[in-house]
Amino acid sequence: MTLAKYYAKSKRVHWRVGKGYHNTVEIMDRKVRFHHGDGLRYMGGVGGISIPVNKAIAAWDRIETADFDIFGHWHTFLAHYPKWVSCGSLMGYSEYSVEIKAEFQHPTQTFIVIDRNYGMTCAVPIFLKKAGK
Repeated sequence: MTLAKYYAKSKRVHWRVGKGYHNTVEIMDRKVRFHHGDGLRYMGGVGGISIPVNKAIAAWDRIETADFDIFGHWHTFLAHYPKWVSCGSLMGYSEYSVEIKAEFQHPTQTFIVIDRNYGMTCAVPIFLKKAGK
């Protein structure tokens, strides 16, 4: 059974399937831009993904401003307040992580708190395995 079928009659769950690279949603009066993250160009520089991410977001904001961006792809949890969050990887460190020279990180989901008045106030990894396993 798919999630769409499981939640078909729920009034609390709504599906948004984007048609382009970005999927923008209003949450708590804030515009949140979701995307996979593969549109961010990073070539393995010593500064990490921060500078390429900031440049891409600045370019996208010239077309359509968002309060924050949330993305994955880089197998790296990194919260860059107040503008963006790179979500970690469900599978954790993998062959792809090695290929892109990512730092080791355990498998994670990401928990983000958005406050109506203060914007993104919290972004933390949720670890999917016990430490040492």
